[in-house]
Amino acid sequence: MESEKPRIGFVIPVYGSVPLILQTLDSIRDQTVKPEVVVVVFDGPNEVLPSLVESHPVEVITVQLDVLSGGPATPRNVGFKRIRDLCDAVCFLDHDDIIHPDFIHAASETLRNEPDASMVAFRFQNWLHGEPLVDLESVPDSPIPTTPLQLSEYLDATGSVLPSFTVLRTSNESNIRESGTFFDPIFPSNQDFDCFVRILSQRPGIRCDWRAGWYRVISTSISADGSLSWSCRADACRSLSSWFAGRGDRANASSFRRGAGTANRRAARHSWVDGKRAHAMRMLLSNFLRQFNPRDLILMLSLPLGIDSKSRAMSSGDQRAK
Repeated sequence: MESEKPRIGFVIPVYGSVPLILQTLDSIRDQTVKPEVVVVVFDGPNEVLPSLVESHPVEVITVQLDVLSGGPATPRNVGFKRIRDLCDAVCFLDHDDIIHPDFIHAASETLRNEPDASMVAFRFQNWLHGEPLVDLESVPDSPIPTTPLQLSEYLDATGSVLPSFTVLRTSNESNIRESGTFFDPIFPSNQDFDCFVRILSQRPGIRCDWRAGWYRVISTSISADGSLSWSCRADACRSLSSWFAGRGDRANASSFRRGAGTANRRAARHSWVDGKRAHAMRMLLSNFLRQFNPRDLILMLSLPLGIDSKSRAMSSGDQRAK
C-alpha cells in the first residue's frame, strides 16, 4: 500500500554565498518520488541565498542560524528537529551534492523491504566541480542488490558511506547520545563517523550496490586538510572509546582507544609534511602521555631523521589522495 512507504525528508546545511544549493534543489525537484519535507539551514547570516532558495520550485522550510557554527553538525541537528515528526527517515544532504532522480524511490523501497535496517547507504560518483557529470545507470527494475552493513564493514571503508547518500531512520536519534542528537557539534569533521559508528554498533544497516548521485570533491573542504581531518578522527575515536566503555563494551572501547592513537599519528605526519613541525611534535607527545604508546616516541624520533616511510610518501595538499 502507498501509505506503507517510508516518508523521507532532507536536511541541507548551507554555508557560504555560492548558489550551488540551487543545483542540489534541482535534483530534489526532479525526483520520481517526491520527498515528504525539505529543510534548508543557513549556517550563519546569509544575505544572498535565502531569497533564491525560497523562490525555488521545491517547497522548503528555511532556517537561518544567527552565528556561524563552524561545521555541519549544528545545522543538521537544528534542521532535523524541525522535521523529525514529519518523516520516518532522513537524508543529511550536502548543499553541493546532486542525487539521482530515482534516489528517493530506491531508498523508500529498500527501507520498506528491510524493516530492521537502521540505515540504507548507497554508492556514489565523485564529481570534480566544473567538469561534466558522469552518466549514472538507471535504478534496476528488480530490487537493487544489497549487503548487510555491519560496524566492521563500515570501519574498513568509512569514506564509502556518506550522509549525502545515506538514509537514516529517525528512530535512531534517541539511541545515539544523551543529547538526543544525531551529530556532535564538537567535531568540525568526522561527525558522521561518530554518528554512524554509534548507530551501526547497535543495529546493522544495508548497503545498496547502485550509484545514487554525485559527490562534489573540492580541495578547500575540511576533509581535504589531512592534519585537521585526522585530528578530528582521533577526537571522535576517544569519544567513542568512552561511550563504549560506559556501555560495558570493553572490546570496542579498547579498539577505538587504539584507533585514536593511530589517527593522531596520521594527523602528526600531515602536520609535519605541511611544515607545522612543532605542532606535530606536540601532538605526538600529548598522545604518548595519554596512552604511553612507544609508537609515538618512535615517530617523534623518525620524523626529524627523515626515516619515516609513511611521511616521506606524503605530500602537502589533499589528504584524500593518500
